[in-house]
Amino acid sequence: MLWYVLAPSALMSVLGAVGGVAAVRRGWVLPWLRPRTLRPRLWGYGVLLMSAFLAAQVVDGAVAGLHPQLLVIGGGFVLFLIGSGLMLASQQPGRTG
Repeated sequence: MLWYVLAPSALMSVLGAVGGVAAVRRGWVLPWLRPRTLRPRLWGYGVLLMSAFLAAQVVDGAVAGLHPQLLVIGGGFVLFLIGSGLMLASQQPGRTG
């Protein structure tokens, strides 16, 4: 995979992991997420899983090049879906009506 795809993905993975650890350990979330996030630790676990997904994609792209490994892509996508579900579950619902 090309460096200009891998570098931003690796940076987003590291920044997401830092934010996820801050949310899990201290209950801290980014200021614009505070009004809607009811369970910051759950949100942090979701971000950590999504960061693991990005890290798996970076490793797969660096190792396999243009021939991606299906197991890494499938496993990473499962992590992405679980992380997204946790992040959605951690936020309060919007207004109904």
